[in-house]
Amino acid sequence: MRSLTGETRRTSELAGVRRWMHAHDRGLVVAWLGFVVVLVGVLFVWGVWKRGLEDAVAWWYGRSATELARAERLVAEGRIEQAVAVLEPLDAHHPAILVKHRLDQEREAILTLLAQSYVTLDKKRRALETTTKLVAFDPRNWRNHHAHAEALRAFSEGDLADAAYREVLRLHPNHFPTVETLTGMLFDVATLYAKVVELHRQYLDAWLLGTVEVSVGDTRVTLDVPVDGRPHVFEVPFVVPEVFRGEARIATHGFSARIGELELVPAARVGRLDAPATARFSGEWRASDADALDDGRFAAKAPTSSFTRPVEAWHGAGRLRIELTLYKQMSKSLWVKVSTSYKNRLYFDELAEVERRTVIGGCLEAGSSFEE
Repeated sequence: MRSLTGETRRTSELAGVRRWMHAHDRGLVVAWLGFVVVLVGVLFVWGVWKRGLEDAVAWWYGRSATELARAERLVAEGRIEQAVAVLEPLDAHHPAILVKHRLDQEREAILTLLAQSYVTLDKKRRALETTTKLVAFDPRNWRNHHAHAEALRAFSEGDLADAAYREVLRLHPNHFPTVETLTGMLFDVATLYAKVVELHRQYLDAWLLGTVEVSVGDTRVTLDVPVDGRPHVFEVPFVVPEVFRGEARIATHGFSARIGELELVPAARVGRLDAPATARFSGEWRASDADALDDGRFAAKAPTSSFTRPVEAWHGAGRLRIELTLYKQMSKSLWVKVSTSYKNRLYFDELAEVERRTVIGGCLEAGSSFEE
């Protein structure tokens, strides 16, 4: 009886609420619409006008960057296990699931650092799973394949590492660290001289343009020079005022180089048949961040490599004619392996040509690493 009475009371109360809502339905609708308008207005003012929404999104995305920086500090301090404890949940909950996400490069940085940490901790399965995930995330990024190859080599997976390094070179044929590592694997481990020669041919002939800046006073021109160890001649408009006395400067940005003929051609003048005297260069090229070699070539030591020389142009100039040769990066240890392989295959004539196209020097910023 008590249960029935309680149920009857609740039914009566609900019926009363319905009757009240029915009697005030218009007022409730107006109140609801007013609430929605106020809410939208507040969100608009806060989210758009005051940029609150943008700040909130930036804060949300910034959390992962903060954690990544923390993990990088831990790795630098040698606290690898603590870094892994930060990186694992960061990877698991990172918003960049697809490569088109705005934080795709951050996700790749997380996976790369995590894989390197697993390698340091000698956790083979986890390291290779992570680098495989990294390659799958963006298979067109050579850096991902390089991280995978490095992990495979760290765990002595020679054949798989070889294939992974070759995938790096398929995407980035001028990546010197990969060329150096793969050459070492072929030469030191298997003494495969024919494959070393083949690899070096591919590296030497792979297409690469180097940016060279030539300036005389305030006049400057940028040239895109093939980096193949062969001379290339350029003739471009280049205006130098009359009675100029100063310095010519050539910046190769880390590429080893040979500077051949350089001429400032005076502009033709109306009513004058005889050609005015060309500019006069004095002294030798002075190298900065580069070593001068006996044969007139220069071995770059830093991405700031440059060369200067005094010049006098009494009749100014209207054009620049210059011969430039740029060389790909080469180390002493790699050259020993390469030259030995050519000799063991009895390719002496080809080796002589390769020597003419090679300078030991250069840096990673000249053809291997670059900003995307």
